[in-house]
Amino acid sequence: MHGTVLFACHENICRSSMAEGLFREAVLRLGDSCRFSAESAGTVCRQRGEPPDFRALSAARAFGVDISAHRARRTRDLRFGEYFRIFAMGHEDYHELVLLLDDARREDLFMLADYLPDPGVTAGGDPYCCPDDDFFAVRGMLSEAAENICEELLGAGVSDGASDSPAIG
Repeated sequence: MHGTVLFACHENICRSSMAEGLFREAVLRLGDSCRFSAESAGTVCRQRGEPPDFRALSAARAFGVDISAHRARRTRDLRFGEYFRIFAMGHEDYHELVLLLDDARREDLFMLADYLPDPGVTAGGDPYCCPDDDFFAVRGMLSEAAENICEELLGAGVSDGASDSPAIG
């Protein structure tokens, strides 16, 4: 079985596009790329069709991940039934997604920060209006969460869309 996860942030040009690429890289590295794939979208996405921010491209590239082919898209344009897990980058994104999802799909929605070992981190900060170094800090956080998500899915044998609570954090 094949399952697709969705990463969502505000505009889909920074955090969620990096998370998508980093998750794909983790799946490849851990050896089961035919079981899982990832997509991303923005809850607001006023920059639909645009490539990732140049700083996100640079931060991902530093991890050996190429996200240059990505183009921003909006969560409102998606069919949520195609995703068995949905990860929100921030609290606003989470609340926007709750409004878009029916009751059955809401149990598949998680905060990305739930997959970080530090319980003090409750959301992934948006680096868009921050110095370039913040993109590298966020990339590190996203990479750790993506790896933890990947390990949980592979370890649990998840492939049929079954929903489980996060094991991390």
